[in-house]
Amino acid sequence: MKTVPAPTPSVRRAFLRARWRMLTRRLRGPVGLVAVLLVGLAVFGLAYAGPALAAGLATEVQVRDTVFWAGTLAALVFSYTSFEVFFRAPDARLLAALPVPGAARFDDLFVRAVLLHLPLLLPAAALAWGFATSPGPHPPGAALYALLVPTIQLVFGLPVAICLHLLAGRSLLGQSNGLRKVLAGASVPDDAALLVYAPAVGLLATLVGGIFVDLFLRDALMRQKTSLLAPVLLGGLAIGVWATVQARKIAATSLHLILPRFGEVDVPPPYREDGVRKVVPGEGLGRFLPPATLPYFLRDIRQIRRRHRLDRVLVLGFFVAALKLAHGGPAPGWRVVIALTLMNGVFIVSAFRLRGELASPWLDRTLPDNRRMAALGRLAATAHHPLVALGLATLAALTTGDVGSAALVLGAGLGLTAALLVASDRLAELGRGRAGLTASLWRVAIASLCLIAGGLV
Repeated sequence: MKTVPAPTPSVRRAFLRARWRMLTRRLRGPVGLVAVLLVGLAVFGLAYAGPALAAGLATEVQVRDTVFWAGTLAALVFSYTSFEVFFRAPDARLLAALPVPGAARFDDLFVRAVLLHLPLLLPAAALAWGFATSPGPHPPGAALYALLVPTIQLVFGLPVAICLHLLAGRSLLGQSNGLRKVLAGASVPDDAALLVYAPAVGLLATLVGGIFVDLFLRDALMRQKTSLLAPVLLGGLAIGVWATVQARKIAATSLHLILPRFGEVDVPPPYREDGVRKVVPGEGLGRFLPPATLPYFLRDIRQIRRRHRLDRVLVLGFFVAALKLAHGGPAPGWRVVIALTLMNGVFIVSAFRLRGELASPWLDRTLPDNRRMAALGRLAATAHHPLVALGLATLAALTTGDVGSAALVLGAGLGLTAALLVASDRLAELGRGRAGLTASLWRVAIASLCLIAGGLV
């Protein structure tokens, strides 16, 4: 069996030095000051929201339910965004032309994925802080339980998800078969069928493992069966290490073949024949726009739909969450508004996408240089899914029978959605050269403000 030599330490050191230089360059001057201020805002928001949230959780069932949903949200995020880190890295084309060993590239991307997803543990840390400092009656061990369950899920779930992504990517190198055709259906090419399902399988594996972690830690921390604590911690760590080793082996032998092949199948079939589909969701909004704006609107909304096809799934998931918020707890209308703000400001904000990963100079040059109409078309393209989310949030509030609450969601939600769309568009334009960093700072700021607002209501 042919073995692939491990990357030399000089390659690893070169990657680390390059990443460190890139980070320090991006954080120089005003950008660094803004980043520090936003980190401080995030810490303040978590420290403030944690005790407020923990104060209402007095029973074991309430604590476990809250921790479960926090862990589920984190798993939903990293199961999909880890795929983006490995398969759509912004420097992929540059490094593809260099003789970089697959194992060294894996180390680079893996460290990037870990650092990118560490903030997902901040809500767990805030909740644990709340249990530790709140004077209310809480189950014994609630603080440690709230911190350990999401942490263990991340420790084993992220490597498992990455391993599944690379296994699915390696399937691109083989021949298509009947199973792939059945899985692909008419929406994706046969070769990419397993890639579509890999994030969902990673999410499922994380949630199933999380159920066992929850049960064991419940007994270990809340019911004083401390002998179970060490096996759970070591078991989660062992699964994470095993999945990391397996993923690194795949990357060492095949990553240099997987990524170019993925670039070939990344464009969905409806966009392959003539570049665009005849109709994409949201195009009907163009009927309400000036005719001169329509070409720019269609360009941008087709770019968003071509690349971010899972936004519709996120919007439907938000509707389920809005239903839960509307039917329980104090001030349900404001809670739905805060959730809507988090959804539109963090998860489905597209202004930064159109200045970053979806920016296309050749597409820009095919249309007249009418900046006013282009800006209006871009703003309309980014508004479609947020407006759909607003409608679903209002519908969720209406299901309670409280017309006043629904009116609050519609009025406040419309104002906040408009403000988010305009502010994100202006900020994305100002940070056009650093779309990724600007988007990260924006999301941290919006998430922190939502946490503070959640503590207030």
